[in-house]
Amino acid sequence: MTLGVLGALSMAPFYMFIALMIAFSGLYIILSHSKNIKQAFFCGWSFGCGYFTTSLYWLDVPLITQSKILWLLIPFTLIIPASLSLLFAAATSISYFLNYKKLPGLITFSLSFTIVGMLLEYIVPWSLFAYSWAFSIEMLQTASLLGTYGMEFLAIFCSTAPGVCIKDKSTASCAIVMLVLVSMFIYGNNRLSLTNQDQKYNHDVAIRIVQGNTVSSWNGNEEQEYDRFQTYLRLTSQYGLNSRTHVIWGENSFPFLTNRNIDSVQNYLKLTIPKFLIAGGTRLANTNDKFHNTLFVINSNGQIIDHYDKFHLVPFGEFIPFALGSFIPEKITSKLNYSPGTNKNKTVSLNYSPFIPLICYESIFSNEVANRCTKGQWIVNITNDGWFGVSSQPYQHLEINRVRSIENGLPTIRAANSGISAVIDSYGRIINALPIMTEGIIDSYLPYHISEGTIYSKYLSKFITIKYATLIMLILAMLRLIPFKFHTNKK
Repeated sequence: MTLGVLGALSMAPFYMFIALMIAFSGLYIILSHSKNIKQAFFCGWSFGCGYFTTSLYWLDVPLITQSKILWLLIPFTLIIPASLSLLFAAATSISYFLNYKKLPGLITFSLSFTIVGMLLEYIVPWSLFAYSWAFSIEMLQTASLLGTYGMEFLAIFCSTAPGVCIKDKSTASCAIVMLVLVSMFIYGNNRLSLTNQDQKYNHDVAIRIVQGNTVSSWNGNEEQEYDRFQTYLRLTSQYGLNSRTHVIWGENSFPFLTNRNIDSVQNYLKLTIPKFLIAGGTRLANTNDKFHNTLFVINSNGQIIDHYDKFHLVPFGEFIPFALGSFIPEKITSKLNYSPGTNKNKTVSLNYSPFIPLICYESIFSNEVANRCTKGQWIVNITNDGWFGVSSQPYQHLEINRVRSIENGLPTIRAANSGISAVIDSYGRIINALPIMTEGIIDSYLPYHISEGTIYSKYLSKFITIKYATLIMLILAMLRLIPFKFHTNKK
């Protein structure tokens, strides 16, 4: 478990990649001393518990700070790390069973954990080891070649190599890893140096990001909603607004429209918005009376001209999963009644510059984002990370956005109610940003997208998938049945 805790320090805001190397090398050595598959299973599970409990500790923050009644949900957040750790347990069990040593052992161990990461794509792919490369913008550029799960494999491969070298006396493993690390840096450095810094902005799209730093409250009311709206209007109206074409607010910044307030809201917007407003709020569907977490697109007349309903809802934040609602007080479940949208592949086109709308943590689903990015020129991610206070969550979320930009060759405009709002170019570089727990604005032109795409987005995204990774693992498992010089008999 201690090694798992140490491995979590590789994530933002600590960026200690050396900690991941110690963690995985230690795990490999301990796993090699397992006497049976039960020990191997527990080895992976305890490692996962330490890792996920530490990297996802911020899940408890809103439950503790928002309302005493929400404390009842804390046990469910403890179930999450314990459940996700079962995937790590499966990875160590597979690696133990195959029993490859030296370089083949390093490959099967890394591939086992990579497949686990791919499985997380269908659950909550937040704490992927791929994001441990965020300590270096040069190293991150490899995502344009291999995507998130290629980076996941390389992170585990490079981190485990010292352990393989120590336990199996495999100097070849360390030599290959050194070659990989040097190659990644050279590729990234060259890729960044070849970009044209003088022609990187689309001056037809002039953006103003507004970060209101307003209070996020589970027990919100109309007065708080009005105050939040006025804060965003005040910040939006600052000097230079007339030169902006797109104003972007964060998630839940737009008031819930009713018959009582719709006219006044439209009047305020007519006086403020120069051309387009992109903002997040709650929408009640007229057709089925369902509530949605929505990104609105509003014109200068205050009219909603388009919208996108969030597809991936947050468990225990926007809905109660499975049948757990029967065990939770109605006072809680009544406020967690959002419904998912029906068009998760939606693209919004404004000024002949279509963008991919993402709300909150939808940016973590790399495969889905990659499929959608073929139709867009930039990504808009509106979020409200203020629920998690001054924790590691906003920093981790920002790094995830950077990787999405690199692997798809698209800039990301990130509007967060309490930070970190940012303009990220197509190479993952942060052009401008506002720190957490501050209010302010960012004025910027839209960074250009890479029109020819990236090698990953054009070609390899179709092959770096769980299907092909599992196929490779099955081949290795079949070879396990054949006498092979790298196998070692267990005593």
